[in-house]
Amino acid sequence: MNKENIETILELTPMQQGMLYHSLYTDGDNPYVYQYASRLQGRLKAPPFIRAWRRVVDRHQILRASFFWKESDKPLQVISRTVELPVTQQDWRHLAPAEQEKRLESFFKEDRERGFDLGQAPLMRLSLIRLADEAQELIWTFHHILLDGWSVPLLLREIFIHYKAFSQHRKIQLPPPRAFGDFIAWLQKQDLKKAESFWRRALAGVIAPTRLPFDGEDVEPVKPEVGYAAEVLYLSEATTSGLNELARRSRLTMSAFAQGAWALLLGRYSGRQDVVFGTVVSGRPPELEWAESIVGLLINTLPTRARVDAGAGVIEWLQGMQAWQAEGRRYEYSPLALVQGWSDVRRGTPLFESIVAFENFPAESVSAEDAGELKVVSARSIEGNNYPLALIVLPGRELGLTLVHNTQRFARRNVSRLLGELRETLEKIIADPTQTLAQLMPGLGRSVVERQIEEKVSLLTPAERERILYGFNSTDFPFQADEVF
Repeated sequence: MNKENIETILELTPMQQGMLYHSLYTDGDNPYVYQYASRLQGRLKAPPFIRAWRRVVDRHQILRASFFWKESDKPLQVISRTVELPVTQQDWRHLAPAEQEKRLESFFKEDRERGFDLGQAPLMRLSLIRLADEAQELIWTFHHILLDGWSVPLLLREIFIHYKAFSQHRKIQLPPPRAFGDFIAWLQKQDLKKAESFWRRALAGVIAPTRLPFDGEDVEPVKPEVGYAAEVLYLSEATTSGLNELARRSRLTMSAFAQGAWALLLGRYSGRQDVVFGTVVSGRPPELEWAESIVGLLINTLPTRARVDAGAGVIEWLQGMQAWQAEGRRYEYSPLALVQGWSDVRRGTPLFESIVAFENFPAESVSAEDAGELKVVSARSIEGNNYPLALIVLPGRELGLTLVHNTQRFARRNVSRLLGELRETLEKIIADPTQTLAQLMPGLGRSVVERQIEEKVSLLTPAERERILYGFNSTDFPFQADEVF
């Protein structure tokens, strides 16, 4: 590290601390590599496009960060004054479309597996692959420790604004962005004593993580590749519309419905009436007027506790969950490591093993006006995490549900079943919002063994059920009237 190239040195946010720890101690895996890919239509001018990316890297502190932990009492992030953004350009116009798509999938995978050296900035790279004269694939890969999902559309919009100006040989001067160090300074002023009081009260009596559905069931004992996979399900437009209308009438958020459905599934499969899972929070408090415009990793993951009372009305129960979270939102700055220490869960045991993330990002990342002659015709992103199960909820005309799962612990068929049950639960809520939780999800409050027996019996034909329940339990036995017992 060239000391003359150091702009400033910052502490880490709670989420950055957690990602650094898991990145260092996850053997042979890269759980926090984030990839964004989009198909750009139009004649891309590569020099001004790359120049736009480099200008944006110069403007934002966090994009020039590297991380150090070996020779310090606590980990630090060093912001360099200048860094060189790695850019790869390839031309695949000679390949057939089918071969291009096949090679793209291989490229994504190989690029993701390369990972990053956290001590070497920048922790991001860019790839431009020309597929046709007016079609390019943009692949932006970075370590999640730099940015959250909210920041991605903010940066993309800024990049395309610069590109349009540079490609037209115009000068552009955007207002200076808020420094990521300002957010860290705000974090350091928050009251951890008040946070401790809240979390100790909120988690009192929680002594172990909630058992996950299908954990370890039907998983192949040996897998050629160890890692994470994702299953995706979209609700119909009609179901999504119905859910939105019910949310409006009940003064509930769509996030509350997703979290509630997940809590009910955990309660049903664990046999518990008190469940805990993680919720990804934005970390952008409304009292900070610049919170929505700052670029960096502001999100946090914190516990959500739900007491599943089978006799409670669905809407009233969801409103109670939402009110609990509204109170907890005042303490979104709490480091998860401290929160776990404030709970009664044994040290070294995770507080929760599943998380729910509602990706309510800025609606429009790149407008037609910003992009100029280019058009973003498709976009997708892949982000990793270290939790066995992660439910990602994506709002839209058709609400998207994605379950990212550890392939060593969950079989694909079971993950697909969970998604189906989530959809069914939400559809049942829309069909009758006045029902109780027990009516919505039969089996709540019963032990796992009781529920498994009930499920197996339900699969039997009437003849098989008659034979097991009555034929095998026949107690008729002939005896003589003068026999003595």
